[in-house]
Amino acid sequence: MSKQRYLLFLALLLCVLSMANALSYRMGTDAYSPDQQPPQDSIIYLLHSDVLSFDQKKNPDAQLLKGNVVFRHHGAFMYCDSANYYQASNSFEAFDHVKMKQGDTLTLVGDYLFYDGNMQLCVIRGNVILTHRKTRLLTDSLNYDRLYDLGYFMEGGVLEDEENVLTSDWGEYSPSTKEALFNYNVKLVNPNFTLTTDTLHYNTDTDIAHFTGPSNVDSDNNHIYSESGYYNTKTEDANLVQRSVLVNPERRLVGDSVTYNKATGQGEGFGNVIITNLKDKNMLVGDYCYYNDSTGTALATGRAVAKDFSQEGADTLYMHADSLRMYSYNLETDSLYRVIHAYRKARVYRTDIQAVSDSIVYNQKDSCLTMYFMPIVWNNDMQLTGERIMVWNNDSTIRRAHVQNQAMSVERLDSIHYNQIAGKDIYAYFDEEGEIKQSDVVGNVEFAYYPLEKDSTLTMMHTGTCSELRFYLKNRKVERIWGGSSFNATGYPIEMIPANKMQLPNFKWMDYIRPKDKDDIFNWKERRSEDVMEALPERKAPMVNLKDIKPKREGR
Repeated sequence: MSKQRYLLFLALLLCVLSMANALSYRMGTDAYSPDQQPPQDSIIYLLHSDVLSFDQKKNPDAQLLKGNVVFRHHGAFMYCDSANYYQASNSFEAFDHVKMKQGDTLTLVGDYLFYDGNMQLCVIRGNVILTHRKTRLLTDSLNYDRLYDLGYFMEGGVLEDEENVLTSDWGEYSPSTKEALFNYNVKLVNPNFTLTTDTLHYNTDTDIAHFTGPSNVDSDNNHIYSESGYYNTKTEDANLVQRSVLVNPERRLVGDSVTYNKATGQGEGFGNVIITNLKDKNMLVGDYCYYNDSTGTALATGRAVAKDFSQEGADTLYMHADSLRMYSYNLETDSLYRVIHAYRKARVYRTDIQAVSDSIVYNQKDSCLTMYFMPIVWNNDMQLTGERIMVWNNDSTIRRAHVQNQAMSVERLDSIHYNQIAGKDIYAYFDEEGEIKQSDVVGNVEFAYYPLEKDSTLTMMHTGTCSELRFYLKNRKVERIWGGSSFNATGYPIEMIPANKMQLPNFKWMDYIRPKDKDDIFNWKERRSEDVMEALPERKAPMVNLKDIKPKREGR
């Protein structure tokens, strides 16, 4: 036999042996149908191909498969129109109508697939769709690691579930844990809101999104900014940290950490919380705050401060107490106003007015401060005390005041001389500059008064009693006095005033507990024992016998 014929014979023999080996392998694997489980080993099984061929020149290591190609590996079936099978490296390339089906819950389709059986790695490209139960991941380039059950994309992708659509430049999804991680230009779109961030963890089972980095949630007229937090896309519960902000057309809330539920409108803030009502220009600050958008109520505790800056041209009014409660009335109308209740150790500061009381109610509707239980109010060098004090403010300063029961007005002239007026009630009226212009005292009036000379020197003191008394003042000087019935007065030269006439029986000058500035409102100062006012017995309502009340007849 010639050398040429020998080489030709050898080549034909090798070709026949290779085809026989492939056919025997195919016949062996054909014994398994796609519905049956093969032995769990690392070998890729070729289950079917309409045509099997070889190309020793172009691709000598591959078995070339065409038509209804089916592979099987570790419980997964892979389908395609054609494939290059590399038996030696336990891998294959699949082309056109590529599909991988893993159990009853996961399907992966695309235009091209490279599968490494040793690493259990799918590299799939072109129109890729990973479907897991009711979740779909769409991208143009996906690597799916079956060993760790993790699919990831690096050139943009979309994750869809029943409620949400998530897009990002890079991401990964684990079918076993149902956890997704997205990075760079992340956007979550829900029928009720849109979330944008740079890094997002999302669980398709719990519908909870965990974002890190600068993030925004927009829904209707509500906006949330946070740099770390959790958002339940189903219930719209938000748990936010790292100085988060919630804003709507009426309110702005900032806190170190914030919880919020959009459906109920309820939220809580922890750590240097600031609630600003944008329309009526007031603010609640505290270490802890609760609020309810639907009812317009709020609570602040822990260095709690209410700030009112609604009066044009006026300084901000600062009010502190152990706890502050805010109530809103006439919500969603043009007549909206709020009332703030300050409980326990309440203190107020504004440049023209300062106050201390056990509790205070501030009604924004008429700009009225009502103080209860041993209240004190200061305006410049004047001090008001009584059982209850009501102060009304105008656009810029104090407008009028009403002191009820055990009322007393004290004006400091120097270190030892004080103008003093006491009675059952005092009504004080102020001019546009916040200076007192008229004071009316009614009921068992007592007074000790120093008229000022033109050069503001003190030469006389007048003291006496009457049923009612009215002072008219200008530039803080008394211009004239009107006294009611039973007027009785005595005058003393300044050098001859008896010591027991210098002060009225209930005289108390308590400037030592007066708030000095907006920061001093946090410093509660107890009264000296001699300055505590004895409360009058509580007046009880008369008892009514229901038997004495006769029902009205119909028609009357």
